[in-house]
Amino acid sequence: MVPHSYPQYPMMMQPEVPGTPGLAVASLVCGLFGLTPLWIGFVLCLLAITFGAVVLAKPGQRGRGLAIAGLVLGIVQLLPAACGL
Repeated sequence: MVPHSYPQYPMMMQPEVPGTPGLAVASLVCGLFGLTPLWIGFVLCLLAITFGAVVLAKPGQRGRGLAIAGLVLGIVQLLPAACGL
C-alpha cells in the first residue's frame, strides 16, 4: 500500500519592502532627547547631527524627513546642551 501524499506547491515568497533606515530614526530620537541635562544632552545632540548627516549624504535613501528633523533638533539644542541647561 502506498501512503497518500499531497501535491507539492512552490513556496510563495513575500516581496521585501524596504523600511526606514535605523540611522534616520536614531537621529530623530537623539534629537528629541537632546535636552537631557548635563553632558548626556550634548552627546545626544552630536549623535543626532552625525546620524542625520550620514543619512542625508546617501542619495535616494528613505527616511530623509526623519534625518532632517533629527539634524535640525540636534543643531537647535546643541547650544543649550553645551551650556549645561
